[in-house]
Amino acid sequence: MHPRAFVVLAALAVVAGERPARAQACCVSTSTIFPGRLQDGERGLVGVTAMGSAAFGSFDGERILRGQPDGASEIDLGQTLFVTARVGDEPVQIDVSVPLVETFRSAQSVSDFGGGLGDISFSMRWDVLRNGRDPVVPGIAPLLSVTVPSGTPADMAQNPLGADATGLGGAQLGAGLALEKTFGRMLFALTGTASFHGARTVHGVHSQLGPDLAGTIGASYTFRGGFSLGGALTYTGSWDATVNDATVPDSARALTTLAVVGALPLHGDARVLGSLFFVPPISGLGQNAIADVGLSLTFIYGMTGAPKNCDCMSGVCHPK
Repeated sequence: MHPRAFVVLAALAVVAGERPARAQACCVSTSTIFPGRLQDGERGLVGVTAMGSAAFGSFDGERILRGQPDGASEIDLGQTLFVTARVGDEPVQIDVSVPLVETFRSAQSVSDFGGGLGDISFSMRWDVLRNGRDPVVPGIAPLLSVTVPSGTPADMAQNPLGADATGLGGAQLGAGLALEKTFGRMLFALTGTASFHGARTVHGVHSQLGPDLAGTIGASYTFRGGFSLGGALTYTGSWDATVNDATVPDSARALTTLAVVGALPLHGDARVLGSLFFVPPISGLGQNAIADVGLSLTFIYGMTGAPKNCDCMSGVCHPK
């Protein structure tokens, strides 16, 4: 899915002592919502995502959805390589994502195509309480992320329509929390994050994007045979930006995205994910953002450090 991907809850400590193992949804179920997340028994993974989307309109500063002007179009493509590894025997995962971005844009008689390296991100997930270890409390995982401005910002784009812009131009720091809970073959997940953008000075103008808040709620169901089907709703909103320390009215950004995702285990430790995502064409669900519809395909190969206690044919996986 196009990376667009989060609420704080206190954790209860796991009570020491024996208790029956609780079956959770099969090994690829969380991939439908968190593609880069390690599954039970995995020490690491490597994956690649290819996506494409087409714009059908945009939201203005007053949250009104406007259709594409006559003669205007935009198609966005992207490929992201990501690697996730577990830190020793700790419940900590480190992820690195390297995106490539391509854009085709046209307006009237002008056509423009450009692309290049996007903004590279580094993230960490700490499963302080793993899903399935407690009959009541959900799995709880704090999240941290850092995004470096490795892409080309819009003010440095050279093409006539700016199609060679591939990044925001400033560093970003994010923190959040992920919650997961399994009921039989159903997995429910909720994430919330806050992101903060570094300030920039371009041609003597000092500017800074407002902080972002994002939330995702998702669910997936695992069928016999291991196939998982799920969906997710993501909303991202921000405060107004500032220019030379003055707030710019109606400059906040917001976007609502719906996605339907399927995950299929392949031979060995590989899995493939397919996603259809779209922005509902309703005014009020976005602000200063493009409304689009698209598809993505993700291939993941996981590396296990020990045999997994999983039986995907029955649709369950028993946590240690």
